[in-house]
This record gives sequence, structure tokens and C-alpha cells, in this order.
Amino acid sequence: MSHRDFEQNYPVIVRLALLISGLSIDRFRGKDIIFNVDLIKSLMSGSNHFKQFELQATQIHRMMGKYRKQGWVEIITIGSGKYYKLKPDGVIGFLESLVDFDYVIPLTETVMIQWFLKTYSGPIMVRIKPYTTAAVQKRLEQKLEEDYIVKSQLVLLEAGAHEMTRRISQSQELQDYIKAQVQAGKELIPSLKALPTEYSYRLTHQKRFWQWLSELPEDVQKMEVERGFNEREKLLYGNTLKAILHLKTFYTALLPESSLES
Repeated sequence: MSHRDFEQNYPVIVRLALLISGLSIDRFRGKDIIFNVDLIKSLMSGSNHFKQFELQATQIHRMMGKYRKQGWVEIITIGSGKYYKLKPDGVIGFLESLVDFDYVIPLTETVMIQWFLKTYSGPIMVRIKPYTTAAVQKRLEQKLEEDYIVKSQLVLLEAGAHEMTRRISQSQELQDYIKAQVQAGKELIPSLKALPTEYSYRLTHQKRFWQWLSELPEDVQKMEVERGFNEREKLLYGNTLKAILHLKTFYTALLPESSLES
């Protein structure tokens, strides 16, 4: 597994481990990060939502080299040993990267972040206050509120629900259009070539809808028209929408009562 793999696959675990290491020990080592990664994995192990992984010191050092280039980390060589120190910009960067996701993260990771920030935001702010401006402190205080991560995820879920609802509606309109064309005795592909623009899908710039369908084997093409579109609407879009709505309900329950009243 490359250093990119474990960072991309487990961003919350890695960022939490780096923060805990840097805020607990002034000069920490690769094995300190690995210990804190294992600690967080242990805390989250009951969820069974991630594949177990092991890190090596060389992977850690490559990762820290990347963060040194960003100005987030200082690498200190003492004899043959490598030590790391989180810079103030690194603390701020890792904190903000923990709450400013542009995609829906696993539920258990949201719960972990919410717990971590509620428990440790006070000590964290004490440690970085001497190195930050009042404006940065205010921005961080807002993001360290326990409801910030939940609200951020709720915004993404709302956007996802809207998108699934739109796709369901478009799917139904497309099926009605195809049915009307077939009942009128028109051939399928020529009818799809004349498909109105409102039925376009996201990959139209790569391949027109009629092209995609016409390139399918004849039996698969027949299946798509007879039941594929309908099953995609119900089993993919419909069930995804149900999952999003259930998740929204749970996330809303995670909000403190003060957030619900405001």
C-alpha cells in the first residue's frame, strides 16, 4: 500500500493521528503516529467499516515530507532518528481538513470527529492561540463546534437527496417518452437521436445517450428498454434516496438541542 493509498482511503484516521501526535508531543516520531493510528483504529473497530491496514515508518516519513513542503510540518534529524513537529499552520490545516469535506464521509467517522472536537477543542485552542490572529481563532472556534461537522454533512446529504430526486423524475420522463415512441410504432434508436435536451444525462459530452444504447448487445439493449431503466430508477436511485433520507434523520439527531432550536 502506498502512502497515497492510506491517506486517501483513511483521511480521518490519519489526520486525527497526526493531530493527537503533534499536540501531545512536541517532537514526535513515526512510531508515535503509528501508535495513534492504531489507537483510533481500536476505538473505531466496532464499526467494521474500514479494511484493516498497517503502516511502516518509511510510509510515514514520505507523508511527512509532503506536509513539510506545505509548511505544516518540521522534520528534525537527531543522529539517525527522524522527529516531526507540527507547525501552527499544520494544526490549523489538519483541523480544517477534518471538518471541511466536500463529500459524505462514513457515519462512524462523523461520530468520531464530533466526539474528538467536543472533547479536545478547548485544549487545542489553548495550544494554538499564541500563534494565531483573532480572526483565525474565531474561524476555528466556529469549525470546532460539535455541530459544525454534522451540519456540513447534512448540507451534502441534502444536495444528494435533491440530485436523486431529480434523477428519479428524469428517469420516469425518459421511460414515458420511450413508451410513447414505441406505441407510436417508431424505431427506438432514431427516436432516441431526436431525444429532447431535457433528457440528456451527465456524460452527453462523452457519448450521446442513443450512442451508448445502440452499442449495447441486442439482448442487453432489449433488457434496458423493457426493465433496465425502471430497475435503475427503483433499485439504484430510489434506494439511494431512502438511504440518504435515513442518514439525514440520524445526523439531525446528532445535533445538540441548542442547534435545533436556533
